[in-house]
Amino acid sequence: DNMVRRAIKHGLDPIIAIRMATINTARYFNLRSMGAIAPGYKADMVVVEDLENFKINMVIKDSKVVVKEGEILDSFEGIYRNIPSEIGKIRIPSIDVDSLRIKARGSKIRVIGIHEGTLITDEIIEDAKIEEGYAVADPSRDIVKIAVLNRHTGSSYSLGFVKGTGIKHGAIAMSIGHDSHNLSSTGVDDMDMFIAIKEVEKMNGGIAVALNRKIISKVQLPIAGLMSKKNLEEVVKDLGNLKDSLKELGCEHDIVMTLSFVQLAVIPKLKITDKGLVDVENQRFVDLFT
Repeated sequence: DNMVRRAIKHGLDPIIAIRMATINTARYFNLRSMGAIAPGYKADMVVVEDLENFKINMVIKDSKVVVKEGEILDSFEGIYRNIPSEIGKIRIPSIDVDSLRIKARGSKIRVIGIHEGTLITDEIIEDAKIEEGYAVADPSRDIVKIAVLNRHTGSSYSLGFVKGTGIKHGAIAMSIGHDSHNLSSTGVDDMDMFIAIKEVEKMNGGIAVALNRKIISKVQLPIAGLMSKKNLEEVVKDLGNLKDSLKELGCEHDIVMTLSFVQLAVIPKLKITDKGLVDVENQRFVDLFT
């Protein structure tokens, strides 16, 4: 519904937007019982207050009202009852906060430029901010540090810089990073980055936000570091708290999705893995300093 809402906001005819999200999609995937309100179709529907704001008033699933006026009326227990509490073990390199420091080896650095709504990144050459011989984050230019740690074997990690997160304080760490899903931490303060990393390790996977040397929100994902064992309502609450905490860091939009793809070294232009920075178009590793 958010994509429909955004399309309408940008001027698309509401009827066309709804058709694109319903019957067109269902026909494309040959879902013959879905996509329309008609005899022979499943009674999966949403009721909205108006077509301009597209605010949902009611959700009907399989002929049953499951949400009304923002309140969940039905439980979402799922069909699987034997999911293990943990799958896979987080194994990261043995590091301390000093491991996150970047010794300056030049005055210019390669920076990964990210943008909301796209997985394509830029390769930006910036002047390094150097303090006591170390390259550091510069939130005044929206440049923050990123660390990527191998969480499967704990064999390697790399450091770099990202521009476009909006982070002005603290750090976020997560075990989501397509497609290798290594552990990353992005932030301004090395200690906050380290604290967030250790919290994700402690949870055996998840997302953690640190500010002023303490964890202010977290989402536990102990199943392969990607999935939760909590029920839907609890996860929604945790994600809401995460969103609020990111605002405390200075983020004006949700950066979790964008950061979860910054390791994907098959989409241009500059990405980072546990082995280092990758020039995707030329499929080669490049140095942080130019």
